[in-house]
Amino acid sequence: MPFDLTRLGGVGPCRLLGTIGILPDDPLLEVFSLYVEEAYDTYNPDGFYGIETLEAWCTLVHVCRRWRNLVFASPRRLNLRLVCTRRKPVRQMLGIWPTLPIVIDDQELGRHRQPRAEHVDNITAALEHRNRVYQISLGNIPLSLFPIFAAMMQESFPSLTRLQLGSEDESPVIRPDSFLGGSSPRL
Repeated sequence: MPFDLTRLGGVGPCRLLGTIGILPDDPLLEVFSLYVEEAYDTYNPDGFYGIETLEAWCTLVHVCRRWRNLVFASPRRLNLRLVCTRRKPVRQMLGIWPTLPIVIDDQELGRHRQPRAEHVDNITAALEHRNRVYQISLGNIPLSLFPIFAAMMQESFPSLTRLQLGSEDESPVIRPDSFLGGSSPRL
């Protein structure tokens, strides 16, 4: 039986309720943009706020097919990024998600002991996609790993905007003339 609005009488203003599904794509995308932007604003690569803030958009793509399609149709507007760490299976992850900029972030790479081989492999797998690497923030790199990472970073990283490499060991020597192929225009 349909609802009869005339029966409300003098009970006040009438409010029609609906679901978020009735919103057109543009306003919904604006809401998504604000949500992701706020999460990115709280990101601190030094670890005060976790890297999960950079993956806030992942929550949106798991809600429903429409939201997933809308998010993936607007990667630049939403500033989507994939976060790679030592603990994520990076090769598998990069094969599943669309081609998006990569943030390599791990402040605890060598803390307390030598990193496991799979941890190093996850970081090197991300570095292999140098055209997509947007940020690199690695801390506590053991001195033994600097030659591996420096060798991988001899070519240009055209999308790189931020680079932070740290070690609690003595400072390794990096030759600036060959590092990053001598050029990273957005850094």
